[in-house]
Amino acid sequence: MTNRPVVVNLKAVVGSLKEMLRRAIPQNIALTTQLDDSSSEVSMYPGQIEQVIMSLVLNSSDAMPNGGQLTIETRNIELDETFAEIHKTLQPGPHVMIAVSDTGTGMDKATQQKMFEPFCTTKGSARETGPGLSTAYGIVRQSGGDIQAYSEAGHGTTVKIYLPQVERAASRSRLATPVPAGRGTERILVVDDSAAIANAVKRVLGLVGYTVLTAASGPDALQLLARRDGPVHLAMTDLLMPGMSGVELGKQVAQVHPGIKVLYTSGYTSGYVRQHGLLGQGVHFIEKPYSFSTLTNKVREVLNS
Repeated sequence: MTNRPVVVNLKAVVGSLKEMLRRAIPQNIALTTQLDDSSSEVSMYPGQIEQVIMSLVLNSSDAMPNGGQLTIETRNIELDETFAEIHKTLQPGPHVMIAVSDTGTGMDKATQQKMFEPFCTTKGSARETGPGLSTAYGIVRQSGGDIQAYSEAGHGTTVKIYLPQVERAASRSRLATPVPAGRGTERILVVDDSAAIANAVKRVLGLVGYTVLTAASGPDALQLLARRDGPVHLAMTDLLMPGMSGVELGKQVAQVHPGIKVLYTSGYTSGYVRQHGLLGQGVHFIEKPYSFSTLTNKVREVLNS
């Protein structure tokens, strides 16, 4: 066995692991995969990515003692300065994302911040992750990537891994024609319980002409709208927040301020959101992380709708 990194394709790895993963989790958990055919290659030591995936899948399985849905996704993604500003551990450029989502018990913010520490308890005394997740975290960081968790108590968990594409794949991805950013002059309210994310979105949208207000919660947003001194054209809100969810905020905005359009955002994958009915048909949604052009064009699209 070589002790040097080798080039692996994440789509192929997940495909080869699927049968073993199926046997490793209870039968009352449905396992599905959504593997992008264009998923590119990453460089890792042999067997490490399999270890990471297995750790995440087993942890998700533990969060669903009564059964549920577990989904593994792969996708190419371009991380730009906007994303790197929020996640200091990553460099801008082409990456491959792998996401493991479950419909389990979910976690509060405090638990999420500790979940990659050795022997962190993520579901009471019955569920201690042990060294598995901390080892996965170490492997991903050693490979030049990062790992992020998105969760709310009672709403399941999505863990996303970002790994740099190997140079030959990265070179191909850069051949795509850059997408121009959508511009505008409207006023936008950004609602997110993460100040770092809210401030980054404010900076990006400000660069293309928008006036941006921020709020840290649904109640704060409603108070701001009630006392605003000018029109607000769009509310961009995180889907799941402590206290009032983005869904509830959107309903109240529609009732009290029907002229304001709503754009939902979340670290949960778009597939997870659709699959589990977190949003209805025809509702505007953008998945975190978003590039500069993806964010600005989605905002322009919603405003024009």
